[in-house]
Amino acid sequence: MQHLQEQDDLELLRQYADHNSDDAFAVLVARHINQVYSAALRHVGNPVRAGEITQTVFVILARKARSLRKNTLLSAWLYQTTRFASLTFLKSEIRRARREHEAYMQGTLNDPDDSAETWKQVRPVLDIALAALGEPDRNAIVLRFFDNRSLKQVAAALGTSEDAAKHRVHRAVEKLRHFFSKRGFTFSAAVLSSALATHSVEAAPAVLAKTVTTAALAKGATAAGSTLTLIKSTLKLMAWSKVKTTIAAGAVLLLVAGTATVSWTGFSTPSIEYTFQHPSQQRPLEKAAPMVVLRPARYPNLGSRVQHMHGPPFSRASERFVGVNQLLQWALAAAYDVGPEQMLLPREIRKSNFTFDFLVTVPANPRGAFADEIRRQFGLIGRRETQQHDVLVLKVAGASVPLMKVNRSGSTDHGVSVNRGTLALVNFHMAGQVATVRDKASGSTILNTNLDDSFVRVLGGCYLGLPVIDETGLTDAYDIQLQWDAKLTGTAQAKAIEQAVRNQLGLELVPEQRSVEMLVVEYEDGHEHGPPIPQASWTHAGYDTPEAAFESALWAMTSGDVQTFLNSLTPDAKKDFLARDGKGKQQAQIAGQNRTKAARIGDFQILARENLSDDEATLFIHSTKAGNAQVTMKKLDGQWRMADEPH
Repeated sequence: MQHLQEQDDLELLRQYADHNSDDAFAVLVARHINQVYSAALRHVGNPVRAGEITQTVFVILARKARSLRKNTLLSAWLYQTTRFASLTFLKSEIRRARREHEAYMQGTLNDPDDSAETWKQVRPVLDIALAALGEPDRNAIVLRFFDNRSLKQVAAALGTSEDAAKHRVHRAVEKLRHFFSKRGFTFSAAVLSSALATHSVEAAPAVLAKTVTTAALAKGATAAGSTLTLIKSTLKLMAWSKVKTTIAAGAVLLLVAGTATVSWTGFSTPSIEYTFQHPSQQRPLEKAAPMVVLRPARYPNLGSRVQHMHGPPFSRASERFVGVNQLLQWALAAAYDVGPEQMLLPREIRKSNFTFDFLVTVPANPRGAFADEIRRQFGLIGRRETQQHDVLVLKVAGASVPLMKVNRSGSTDHGVSVNRGTLALVNFHMAGQVATVRDKASGSTILNTNLDDSFVRVLGGCYLGLPVIDETGLTDAYDIQLQWDAKLTGTAQAKAIEQAVRNQLGLELVPEQRSVEMLVVEYEDGHEHGPPIPQASWTHAGYDTPEAAFESALWAMTSGDVQTFLNSLTPDAKKDFLARDGKGKQQAQIAGQNRTKAARIGDFQILARENLSDDEATLFIHSTKAGNAQVTMKKLDGQWRMADEPH
């Protein structure tokens, strides 16, 4: 057995797969059982169930030994399989698992020297945080802390340099720390690293290794019925995960008086990406954890979508909302509960075609929280002001009878389809309704003025660009169908829609000037903002801020100044660049490559900045030629440097 101990994981797996070596498989079990058992225990909080899940994972490994790719990181594969098995178990049981947790947000900070105290806080949500990481970062955490490998061993497993592995681990820890800080846990990266290294893996029961090995070598034939069911369900989930981009997984934390209760109903907390990828589905939005996200759009093929947890778009009854591929004015509309037709916007916002994704699920004052996020990222604030403005007044046309069908369903559901040339509304009123609704967050009854199931809001905000005031006197809810020539745009489209409203609905739009409450959107004092920076005006802006350092790097690229460009990179990024793009090449060749890359960017604008820590930030940028991208910036010796290429 001694020679087997010296072999790496994949060599052992090949011996088992090709030669049915029970000894090789037993070494694999002994090597990884503590990691698998610990991950299962974190998920289910029950040692007996964790043992069953551990057995399930190794049975699956035995069954799949021949099909695993040659470059598989077994530690990472086992971790993911453990996660799938644990989630499958929790789904099938539909159970509540009480977990050890410190009181959430009690107004005190953690003891920076107490890794055990830190572990108590991060343990219940560690695997949710890991699920949110990208695969390379998650693999680095698993190898470094769960497998307790040295940086040299991590580098070998990842196929990179030791410096690059160190940077990867550091960045992954910072992302975890940032995840926890958003949930009220404040500690340093060093303390978090210490907590992970000391507490993330605990010893499995001594007898479990023998039980697991026996069951796995029998491919589960001797396992209990419940374990066989769990194996089958987990294999289905693993197969499904290969088809889906992300899996809705995690836990909803219900924080109660010093104890956190984790409530599971199926996949309780969808990932952020799953929620964005399914914007028309209400359930992922209902189950999403509390958060406020505003970022450049990532899914252009999904089209423009908005979904609210309950009530139609932008209703005050809505506690949660998600938007995909939305212009910034529609994000402002969600935050301030007013349509774009009633906004006075800065010119660059009004003319911009940049799109964003947003997700707001905080229980208290979600619109206010979203407005704060817009202010933080863009410096934009809104104030309401009544002023004279051009409007369109909606009236019944002469003595005609409205040609719309009254909706008699009694349903509170609404349907809306806004397209070029067609508008279809189901169960919509002409204007807002005043009604009482039950507020889910507080449990109280509130008065709601619902403007969003209104024909005038859709007509003015989506098509005509002017406030539309209802004076039809119609109080029923209607199913409305409207059609016009889809090829028309601008003024011609507006005239065609006005004609369609008269001919197809029996209504008319009369232009007038009225006193209207408008939302005046301005930049707050001290906010620096500008239009996209043309490539011809790029300059060496220094390194005092992430934005300046990024522009300096681009300037060096377009000017062919290789040395200044290299000085704009972190040491790790510089090493990676030279190994990838500079190997065996003269400076003139590198300069030519850089000019070509810069030309592909064209004019650029920094859309937002996310501060991951005091010395690391992510810039979200838009290129007129390449579209949206992001780049990591790091602060070294008081100056900012580019840590990777825009991607």
